[in-house]
Amino acid sequence: MNFSLRMVNLWIGLCKGVPGLPKDLRRLGYDVKGIEYPFANSNSRDVKPELTVVSDDLGHTILLECKSGANTDAEQLQRYADVKANDLTSKAFVSRRGAQSHDTLILGLPEHEMRLTRGISSANCNFPLVIARDDGLELVCNKFRPSELNDKVFSPKLAIPLDCQTLSFVPFDTESDLWVVADNVMPLLLEYMHKRETVVMLDKVCADMFQGLWTAIGGEQQKTLRNKMRSVLILASQEHFGRYLEVQSNSGQRGKTLTWDIRNNPLDLSTDKRRKEFRLLSRLQKQFIDSLRDNKEAKCQRYFDF
Repeated sequence: MNFSLRMVNLWIGLCKGVPGLPKDLRRLGYDVKGIEYPFANSNSRDVKPELTVVSDDLGHTILLECKSGANTDAEQLQRYADVKANDLTSKAFVSRRGAQSHDTLILGLPEHEMRLTRGISSANCNFPLVIARDDGLELVCNKFRPSELNDKVFSPKLAIPLDCQTLSFVPFDTESDLWVVADNVMPLLLEYMHKRETVVMLDKVCADMFQGLWTAIGGEQQKTLRNKMRSVLILASQEHFGRYLEVQSNSGQRGKTLTWDIRNNPLDLSTDKRRKEFRLLSRLQKQFIDSLRDNKEAKCQRYFDF
């Protein structure tokens, strides 16, 4: 999982109060509002934070921008600097209470701390810079507008064993290879089979995969993610899982979600045959994912052909 995805999942977990993580952000009322949700600033120029979290309790919004490298983009920072409260309420659908104040948070890696600090300073932006260290998140440059974040949450740092994080609220992004998408979609398919589901609906796959956060994702990002999940299921039904999945002939038309029938469900068999079939399903899942990983170029072309 890349740095941006790790940070997005970590911050979602912090806002949701996931067991094992500090509850500070949750207690302050922060919740997820948008994931890669673009909106226009006061100068009609787009910004697209990786994550937008809002606390009505504090009257504060945080726009997260993750930097895995050492360079900042002065023009991008200026676009964030031009975000006003009205932009948040009218275009990013933040509540008036939550938009009373806001910060653009830059998240970076320890090896790039000095370069990122200089970049923020050179752009004349007072954006807080938080560095993701092995033992937690440290505020190293500038301050948040609410004193509670500076004096309590990040004083001296928000202690988290980052190397232990396996959160997957957002298991993949628009840049993820198709095999990574399949590595998440196929276990969900097997879960449906375990539950004796008779059909697989693409809309349900999207909602279940992103654990209730699907509607928080920006439209263009949604479209790309949806197409990747759709492609994985189509390829699976055409190849390794053809015995178990069959697309319904009229689905995907006239606004109907694309739907597959689940056939030959092992749970419908006797105990002995069921055990054998589930072992086969596990092997097929691995073979299918490996085929996508080993043949990225060809599979990618087929993805765009759908």
